[in-house]
Amino acid sequence: MQIDIMTKIVLPLALFIIMFGMGLGLKKQDFGALFISPKALSLGLSCQLLLLPSVAFLLAMSFTLTPELAIGLILVACCPGGVTSNLYTYLFKGDVALSISLTTLATFISPFTLPLIMHFAMQTLSVPGHEFALPVIKTIVQMLMITVLPVCLGMVFNHFKPHLSLKIEPFIRRFSSVFLIVIVLSIIHKNADQMLSFLRPVALQR
Repeated sequence: MQIDIMTKIVLPLALFIIMFGMGLGLKKQDFGALFISPKALSLGLSCQLLLLPSVAFLLAMSFTLTPELAIGLILVACCPGGVTSNLYTYLFKGDVALSISLTTLATFISPFTLPLIMHFAMQTLSVPGHEFALPVIKTIVQMLMITVLPVCLGMVFNHFKPHLSLKIEPFIRRFSSVFLIVIVLSIIHKNADQMLSFLRPVALQR
């Protein structure tokens, strides 16, 4: 029950608040500039959708990973950046509008590119079963609810209450930092044994 509450209520609510905080520091001009001069957006999408899976495939082949680990590595590389990538950009004062735009566009594109890449990888690595399905509608709806909606609400709030936004945004930034640390430590603690077991075969190859 505690796990369900954490993953189904607390985590999505915290991510919603964080994305709302990002929206407080954005204006529609920040996104408009990306599409007027789309060089950064095009480069980011190319790296996300093509370069990362290629690098993952080369690493899997170089370390002669087991097919299961290799497929897992390639799958992670194929997935679009999510809220966490936006959070890192936000905390380190990067181009948040660019990060959110990349997340949104990659989420719409990856349901079509990811199965093709995974099918090729599974054939090349001789993994049994070459079918790979992705819940397209569910993935897009989740992205809209946790990424696009709260950012838009934050931007609207900033438009009508700019002075209040300036006061709220630093508190959300601090909350985001603490939340990120807690999440990373929780994941490491929960999966420590599995992480070590996955690292051993790689280390032995070297």
